[in-house]
Amino acid sequence: MKKFSLHIILIALFLVAQKIQAQQVKLKDSLFSEALAANFMKFKYETKKAYDDHDFERGDFLFDSLVENVLKSKYFDDFKVKKLNGVTVSLNNYFKKPVFLITYASWCITSQGEIPAINALAKKYSDKIDFVVLYWDNKNNARKASKQYDKNVNVVYINEVDNTFSSEVINLKHTFGFPTSFYIDSENRVMDIKRVNKAIKINDTYLKAYTENYNFFVDGLSSLLINGEIVKEHLAGK
Repeated sequence: MKKFSLHIILIALFLVAQKIQAQQVKLKDSLFSEALAANFMKFKYETKKAYDDHDFERGDFLFDSLVENVLKSKYFDDFKVKKLNGVTVSLNNYFKKPVFLITYASWCITSQGEIPAINALAKKYSDKIDFVVLYWDNKNNARKASKQYDKNVNVVYINEVDNTFSSEVINLKHTFGFPTSFYIDSENRVMDIKRVNKAIKINDTYLKAYTENYNFFVDGLSSLLINGEIVKEHLAGK
């Protein structure tokens, strides 16, 4: 009887182990970095050809296709970033809500109204979304840049000189450049990715630029907050 019970237990443990292994394989196959690595060389070649031919419309189409057909719904890797106090945190574990993540460098010139638009949205939706600004820079530069942001915006940084970060997180920078915004749901799935807002023109008034930036970010946030309030707000801002 004891041998029979032990046999049943061993079978149960084996089945549990198999299930866990299958889930891990499935998760790995669904990782953002894995999907990006498998498709990026082709994307890079085709976009370079498009831009060399001055076919900017095709270049944008290729990026949109990569996002829509390959990267959406993939699980965002559990990247490590540093807070302004120098403490390293796990992006997925530290932020529990859906995440709006935008990447910058301190030398990156933002369009007018861009940071005020982020601040306004963070004030309004910080109870539902974690707003995170990632600087590819050193601690001092990230700290100086953080003074532009509302208290509801989490400013973090990655300094490549530290050489303590995975190749996956470094590839994030060299693949997309900046600014790039990522919209990540509460299950760590990528719901949308947007690059620089090309609707902004250098001679736009501040109000027009602010409105364009605000609505640009609202488009992405709507993939995280599907409700009438944010859609109505976006339409009213046009």
